[in-house]
Amino acid sequence: RYLKGKSLFNKKDILVIAKILLENRALNEAENKGLIDSLLALLSKEERKEISSIIASELLNYAPLSDRQNRIDKIWDWSEAIRKEQVLEITYKTPYQEKKAHTILPVSLFYDSHYFYTVVYHLRHESYMTLRLDRIEDWSLSEAKKPSLSYGRKFRDGDIRNFRVDSFMGKEVTVKVRFRYDPTIVLDQFPTAKVLEQTEEANIIEFVSQDTPGLKRWLLSQADGLTILSPQSLVSEIREILQKMAKSYEE
Repeated sequence: RYLKGKSLFNKKDILVIAKILLENRALNEAENKGLIDSLLALLSKEERKEISSIIASELLNYAPLSDRQNRIDKIWDWSEAIRKEQVLEITYKTPYQEKKAHTILPVSLFYDSHYFYTVVYHLRHESYMTLRLDRIEDWSLSEAKKPSLSYGRKFRDGDIRNFRVDSFMGKEVTVKVRFRYDPTIVLDQFPTAKVLEQTEEANIIEFVSQDTPGLKRWLLSQADGLTILSPQSLVSEIREILQKMAKSYEE
């Protein structure tokens, strides 16, 4: 039995959500299956069979990330810490397997390319930093006083998110490129982008982003379809990277 009309989701909505969950691989097998089963339970028996048959192969062959820790409860706990503006003592495992203690105030939590990240204000460094959530091994409430941040220093994740191409923060930079493919590729990647000039051969596009390794990797991923016009500092960096890449293949 089921309560018809109880759910605000229909089978099409749940199919889309299930496809996204299966593709991004952010959750381990148990959490992913449990979440999908909960969504399917909102449907009638006939509709569940329809959706299950569509996603059966993807569900069977689901390959989660190498770190199989549970994430759903952790995401909720950290979201609550952000909402309550709690200062925390944490142990963080760096990419080099070092464990470091930090006193932080979490201010934002977001998802990017398989992983969940949190932006925190570091009390000792007096600056913001980005941490990967699964690398935080433990945390507890701190006795340290919550820092008083001026209006200009408060973190606004909605605005900053539109400048990013990866999960980390960097200096704001205005980039102008010549792009030979469909301009929506750039416009969709950078919400701040605008087409300055359009010809049959290419589009001149300008956007605001943050100068991070992820920005350079994305620009390089467009191969010869994209040419950076400004700033000159970024042009020089990309030229140097390309020369090093070419040299490594010559060797």
